[in-house]
Amino acid sequence: MLQCWRGDSVVTLNGFLRIMPMLSVEMYNGHPGDIVLYPELKGKDPQKKALDLKLPSTGCVIHKVTEVVDSGEVLSYNTYYMQGDETVDILVDRLRDISVNMWTEFLKEKLFEEVV
Repeated sequence: MLQCWRGDSVVTLNGFLRIMPMLSVEMYNGHPGDIVLYPELKGKDPQKKALDLKLPSTGCVIHKVTEVVDSGEVLSYNTYYMQGDETVDILVDRLRDISVNMWTEFLKEKLFEEVV
């Protein structure tokens, strides 16, 4: 499967939860934790970490994939301010909705960039 990707392909890792080999294609990942403000949210289960740490906010990022988990250049991020009623399930749902909107805009920009 990896051999069939073209050099101008764009790969997104949405909840893939696997470390990918670095390829000669652009790879992007969405992460449901504000790793810009709170680097401790890198890695697995950032929603639970945010609640356990009683953070006032968290968010979502889209970043380039590098060999180090959740450490590539952040290309887009959105802050979510905790409302006090969050459980892990509620926070997962809220951040997923934010992430879907972010991916929609990001991919529109990427596709438009390719056409121009």
